[in-house]
Amino acid sequence: MARFKPYDLNQTKMIPLSYADQVLEGSFEYALNEIVEEHLDLSVFEHRYHNDATGRLAYDPKVLLKILPYGYYRGIVSSRRIAEACCRDVMFMALSADSRPHFTTIASFVSNLEHEIVSLFGDVLFYASALGLIGKEHFAIDGCKLPSNASKKWSGTHNELDEKRKKLERVAQRIVQRGIASVTGRSRRAPPPLNPTTLAAIARRLPRSKTSSKRTRRSVARPVTVVHAEAHGSGYEAHLLAPLIEATRKGFAELGLDQDVFADVKVTADSGFHSNVVVATVEATGADAYIADRDYRKREPAFTGASRYKARDNASDIPSARLSVSSRL
Repeated sequence: MARFKPYDLNQTKMIPLSYADQVLEGSFEYALNEIVEEHLDLSVFEHRYHNDATGRLAYDPKVLLKILPYGYYRGIVSSRRIAEACCRDVMFMALSADSRPHFTTIASFVSNLEHEIVSLFGDVLFYASALGLIGKEHFAIDGCKLPSNASKKWSGTHNELDEKRKKLERVAQRIVQRGIASVTGRSRRAPPPLNPTTLAAIARRLPRSKTSSKRTRRSVARPVTVVHAEAHGSGYEAHLLAPLIEATRKGFAELGLDQDVFADVKVTADSGFHSNVVVATVEATGADAYIADRDYRKREPAFTGASRYKARDNASDIPSARLSVSSRL
């Protein structure tokens, strides 16, 4: 009969741990730690703190600027989960030097970061340029949809939201009818309508903003270096292309990296940015831009009758794979 060495997971072992040894050279954590410690000007955070003479010592912004990007890199965005990771995950403990900030500290730091993010992004851009990570030959512009706090279930066009409101009213009427029947012992075919105040309370969660009923999908560009980024509360993005070019040009000029970065740079954008108005606006910026034409296949004779091949491909028993070729800057 075979014999095996016994093992038991229910045991504890004390292991000496060096946090510095956990951050290995060449890793994302190493680069993040070096950038925050050596290359960012964090004096922009000084105005936040007023504990020079009295008050409790604050967490160093360097700690928060390490664990936040690392958490996002790991797919952890909740302040509670990041705070928990600082107590349980060795890499979080190493980057934070085991300081264990409370989740409310992390949440407050993130919610007020908008005033300092521009300055920090400028420092990162300057550092990337010094390392030669910005080729200044080809800038690719793309957009992506980001999730918001608004639930998709409670978003839609005015007509869709109105239908949801009516549905909630019908549900509310049935609930009232059942309640009356349970008390009186009999049901009513036509219960009295609810007053507007009650209906408004039931449908309070319905958002008032109007959104597009069309679904817009965007691929996420993957360049080596992001040279400029902005967030907008609009699904339509074509009108943002020219302002984005000008903002990038201004950012490089203010940092002293290039007076006109678009002098020798080619700019590409997908068909989501294409329209006659946008093309004219981008031409006025002087950038050498190339925007995919969404109607090219309709006008090009070579694509006439191309749809007849789709049926043959679909009927084929040979499995196929859709390949895409992309290049990183």
